Amino acid sequence: MTEVSHFAASTTSLVLAVSLSLGNVAWAASETSESVRIEVFTGHNPPIQPVRRGDAASAKITIEVYEIDGIERFEAILSDRLPTDPDAARQAAMARIPPPDSAEVKQVARAAVGLVRAAEYGIDRYPAVVFNGHAVVYGVTDLGEALRHYRMWQGKAPR
Repeated sequence: MTEVSHFAASTTSLVLAVSLSLGNVAWAASETSESVRIEVFTGHNPPIQPVRRGDAASAKITIEVYEIDGIERFEAILSDRLPTDPDAARQAAMARIPPPDSAEVKQVARAAVGLVRAAEYGIDRYPAVVFNGHAVVYGVTDLGEALRHYRMWQGKAPR
């Protein structure tokens, strides 16, 4: 598994979180009308598994997804096939850096946020799903399944 020092995030993961429509997660949360804050720490692979059930509009759930390998992927793009001469390599890498307001730079900034959040929680591997900032489920990419684990831990599992 990847260490915390390798964590990064991506705004594409936020789009993924919205596109999940919260399926089973929304359905489970709307049954209890509780507010749930979910932070997902994952890599580009394995992706978060969408769940398809329920009405996301009635749920009180917020989700933040941090793609923790985003910084490494960005660095790989910057350093791909650079010249062997250090000055030429520096110039080529600098030419590849996108403008400050670009989506790529926003992804790197989001990656930094994910890195800090993971360190705050002491997350040491992924995937990890953090609930309300105090409980973590490791090794699960299906948010509905992670929520069921969380509810069982709380003693609120559906019967």
